[in-house]
Amino acid sequence: MKKFNLRILGVLTLVQIFFALGLKNIVFILYNDKAYQIITTGSIKGFTPDELSNILLISATGSLIGLLISFITSLILSLKYKLGYINSILAFIISLLINRFILIKIVIFPGQVLFNSPFSSSFFDLIFFSLIGVGVYLFMMLKMKKKYA
Repeated sequence: MKKFNLRILGVLTLVQIFFALGLKNIVFILYNDKAYQIITTGSIKGFTPDELSNILLISATGSLIGLLISFITSLILSLKYKLGYINSILAFIISLLINRFILIKIVIFPGQVLFNSPFSSSFFDLIFFSLIGVGVYLFMMLKMKKKYA
């Protein structure tokens, strides 16, 4: 059983970040006009405290759920292919730190460039980042299957 592999750690961290970015956009799907207004104008006037707390909570919870889903998937893959669970745990910790200090500041996504509607751009970003994450996972699984079959 391999314990630590830097390449696997990098791939798992990248995939977890893509899932966090994709599910961070759930807030724009649920509160599209209000969240878009806060980001573009920077003004929180006209919002009730409940609306603001829901917007912030759903955004943070969405990215955390994305990290947890990808962590559980990477842990299952690591145990199945006997790669060592330490890679998954380290990738999760690194992804949490990146999510906390870097991803929260990213406000421009590919969907915002392609679409004018906040709902369609957020939905596109959710699908885009999730498909990239799933694609990297599938590529990694195929590579591991060939290597360890």
